[in-house]
Amino acid sequence: MLRVLSWNLYHYNKKLGTAVKAVKRLKPDVVCLQEVHPDAFPMLEALDGYTLHKARDFHEDHNGILTEQSYLVILSRLPVSRHHVVNHGEAPSDSIVGWLTKWVECVESQSVTVQTDEGPVTVVNCHLSCAVSMKHRQVEMAEVMAGHVGDSQNPVVLCGDFNTLGRPWTNLIAGWVFGIRWAELFVNEQDLFDAFCARHGFVQLFQHVLTHPLTFGNLDHILITAKNLRCDYRRIGRQRYGSDHRMLVADLTPF
Repeated sequence: MLRVLSWNLYHYNKKLGTAVKAVKRLKPDVVCLQEVHPDAFPMLEALDGYTLHKARDFHEDHNGILTEQSYLVILSRLPVSRHHVVNHGEAPSDSIVGWLTKWVECVESQSVTVQTDEGPVTVVNCHLSCAVSMKHRQVEMAEVMAGHVGDSQNPVVLCGDFNTLGRPWTNLIAGWVFGIRWAELFVNEQDLFDAFCARHGFVQLFQHVLTHPLTFGNLDHILITAKNLRCDYRRIGRQRYGSDHRMLVADLTPF
């Protein structure tokens, strides 16, 4: 069995100690975290039995001065044969929100290949951009797949915050400031995400589940390849421990 936990920790989380303890209590084999503030690293590095692997998540670019650096982190207590990082570029988010916040999002994504009793499994961790068009997020998803999965025959677990925000009513209310284009105004982004999963043979373990209460959104996911992974148990955290997202946990069996 492989227990995987995925969670957007929230960069401005004021309860990091409590959040890290919550992760530890669940005893996951692999942990995928997004929006990890540098202050969290001493606590994460102190978790006994885990190796830590990091990549850049997002930052703010104020005329070349980079601030608010946030990270992606994978923790593993299984042997890791490979840690891979894909760079997605450092262009500022092309939207009103992006211009105001100076966000540079989805700088990198990461993956590890862990050794289980049933063989190698690839676990991918990503945080797609928020203040961009749906088309831009589709490009990022394609880059994640090409960079981390490709033609690998390993079982794949794809974790992260996919920021699938687009729904007709939210597009009309706020989409224009977040980069939604006219052609996307009446598009339900979940339909695009469902098509992506079907195309690549992924099962959504948390489909149509509220993971981000602030936006009433299903932004966070654990996806597994249907041909060689089975989900035996799944749960979504009730408490958020200072984050604006709920954590996801799944027990998986490769076959």
